[in-house]
Amino acid sequence: MSEYTVFVSNLFVLDKAVFNWWLLGLNVEQAIAFALKKAPNYPLRNLIISQYRNFEQYEYFLHRPKLLPSQLLFSINQNTQNYILNKYYEFDQSVVREFLGKKLTSRARKELDDVSIKTRIPLGGCRRMFDNLKRIMKRVEDSEGIIVDIIMQEFLLPRELASHYAHIVFINNYRLDTSKKKLQHLQYQDFEYVAAGFIKYLTISPDAVLEELDAGLIQDSRDLKTIIFNSKEIVEEFKSKIIVHLSQTPTIMEKGQNNALKVILRNILVIGSGLSNNKEQRDIFSNVIEKVVEPASSLNWSSKDLEMFLSSCIEVFEQIEADFPTEYCPVYAPFFGVMGCTAAVVFTGFGAAYGTAKSGVGIASMGVMRPELIMKSVVPVVMFGAGLSVGLAGLAAGFSIGVVGDAGVRGNAQQPRLFVGMILILIFCEVLALYGLIVALILNTKASNPSDGC
Repeated sequence: MSEYTVFVSNLFVLDKAVFNWWLLGLNVEQAIAFALKKAPNYPLRNLIISQYRNFEQYEYFLHRPKLLPSQLLFSINQNTQNYILNKYYEFDQSVVREFLGKKLTSRARKELDDVSIKTRIPLGGCRRMFDNLKRIMKRVEDSEGIIVDIIMQEFLLPRELASHYAHIVFINNYRLDTSKKKLQHLQYQDFEYVAAGFIKYLTISPDAVLEELDAGLIQDSRDLKTIIFNSKEIVEEFKSKIIVHLSQTPTIMEKGQNNALKVILRNILVIGSGLSNNKEQRDIFSNVIEKVVEPASSLNWSSKDLEMFLSSCIEVFEQIEADFPTEYCPVYAPFFGVMGCTAAVVFTGFGAAYGTAKSGVGIASMGVMRPELIMKSVVPVVMFGAGLSVGLAGLAAGFSIGVVGDAGVRGNAQQPRLFVGMILILIFCEVLALYGLIVALILNTKASNPSDGC
């Protein structure tokens, strides 16, 4: 008689309605009560219990989607698997809006009761969305590469949904504040739209959005603000070119009463130049509302008017960009700066070499004629050491004063209150030269007192 090995398996049958109830966070009894309202004469209790049992077992793999292709517990076709995974990681925008920009801590999770009441989403559903976002953020922080690709590879999500999560991760990573009163009227899609723009234009590379913001762009904003608004002639030239560029729609500048350039463009550059500060980063949404949107609204501009004005500014920037380096930063300026530093180092080396050589010849001659006086003859070399101390300390003081002075005058141009702080730091830099002088005096004193030894 032949022997056979038989394997019996039940195909996973998904009831989408029950699955949606489970995703919302309804427990078994709540789901049964909800189902009986729609079909009071249909025996649904056993079906719902069976489905919930399968979902709770399958949730282990939903937390670890890369294990899904190799799991043997459930016999499930690919289309159903993709549907379950995508639905599990989908989120309600009103719920996510409540913890945008916040740190996803255990304390924040305990406060989801208020979110549930406010959004009318059951608590279980709010917790699922919270935990999903926290899980994705943790995985992104521990990985390197393109953020959207990381989410797609680690959680097997479609690109569109992965992009939504990438924007949320960006906002929460930089702790961008979305809770201020003036931002309460904004919805999730508004913040996501702006975050997509930040990722594209403010980061060094859109592929690594968790790195620092583009420092070069921040410095460019500072330089542009200084170059344009510290000279009345440049402001007028810039304004005239924008008016010419907007000649087909003159009402834009007429509405702005010629203040648009000084108000809106200056504020945009102020926002850009302040992004190196963590507080300014966190307040960027409210700053954009306060310094760009509200002034544009007070000028009776529509969103299209603002867009046309900013587009004109960009094109005018490109037209006059070539004039800035030659007029305000001559091409020969770096040469003289480098040559100044080189001269300080080279001449110090020349003086040290010449002084050491001449002193060495004198010491050698003294050693031949009067050997007992050779230690006293070392005094010139020690005094050379004193001179070298003064020279190097002066060089260090000069370098530090130059660096601090450069940053200080730039900062003072943007914030006059920095003047006193700049002077204090310059004084501290100058003290370096005094320290060198003190060391030189000590060396000279030691050399002049043979009883202490040379």
